[in-house]
Amino acid sequence: MLCLLMDPLVPSPLRGGLLVDDVQRLPRYWAGVWALMANHDLAASSQIKKLRHIENLYGHADRLFGSHALDDALGSLNDAVLADILESWFISIRNQPSVGPADESRWRSGHEFVVSIVTWLSKTTISTDRIRQIETRLHRLSHLYGQLHIRQGRHTNQIRSLPASVIQALYEVLDPSSARNPFQRRNTRWLAFVAFLLMLHQGLRRGELLLLSADVIKNAFDESQQRSRCWMDVQESKYSGDDGDPRYSRPSIKSASSVRQLPVSNAIAGLIQTYVENYRGKPSHAFLLNTQQNSPLSTESVTKMFGKISACLPPSIRQELKD
Repeated sequence: MLCLLMDPLVPSPLRGGLLVDDVQRLPRYWAGVWALMANHDLAASSQIKKLRHIENLYGHADRLFGSHALDDALGSLNDAVLADILESWFISIRNQPSVGPADESRWRSGHEFVVSIVTWLSKTTISTDRIRQIETRLHRLSHLYGQLHIRQGRHTNQIRSLPASVIQALYEVLDPSSARNPFQRRNTRWLAFVAFLLMLHQGLRRGELLLLSADVIKNAFDESQQRSRCWMDVQESKYSGDDGDPRYSRPSIKSASSVRQLPVSNAIAGLIQTYVENYRGKPSHAFLLNTQQNSPLSTESVTKMFGKISACLPPSIRQELKD
């Protein structure tokens, strides 16, 4: 339930919308934290709109998982329960008789709320390994849900996105610790995992991927957001000359003079850094992706690598991809 606190006796930073549960009228704890931390810069009407969307998520969690289920899952950073809550909420929205832009806005407000709270908590209360695990799970969930659109669009004859089930299966196969991973050497497992993440989350073409240098991740403090941000520049490599690139088929980008600057999440930046520091080795070249023979990864090797990965996908997943 949404309550409005407009009493002049209430300190001005605390005035505005407040979510409470329907039974005991207790405040929705993390919604209150979020309203103070992230919602104060919005116009009053926008604040109320987002809080109504988030209350819809709270109500759904209460009905299916018990009172205060969402606050409990957020407080304990239970990513499995959070995933169940978000997925079931998404399905409930999508299965309504008619859906439109307002429903998609409701979904995105709730999803962004959960991601914000988990990101804040993971930075302050748990170990680095657990942070990495949760951030990777959030990235996976964000991309899976990003494949789905609540809004009913026009019929199209060409589908350009990978099915969500295929992406999930690729994550499970390419996890460096997975028993289903087709590569024996741990260095190769990390090589394939990093290549997959960069193409999936950064939208890189094969040639762009192979031109990246080991120091491709840049970071600086963003004054406007008061936090450190990471990015990468995708461009023709300065190491691609005759002496710097020993590959027979040298990778390239569509336009040699073009530069794309892409934001990189902390999770992806951390995984790339883990690969560089622990699994890339110490080759004489500057390219990010390095083979067992300490040579830059070639286009032919990428094709062969993903052919091997595809062969490891379950038959049902390969059939869905084919369809």
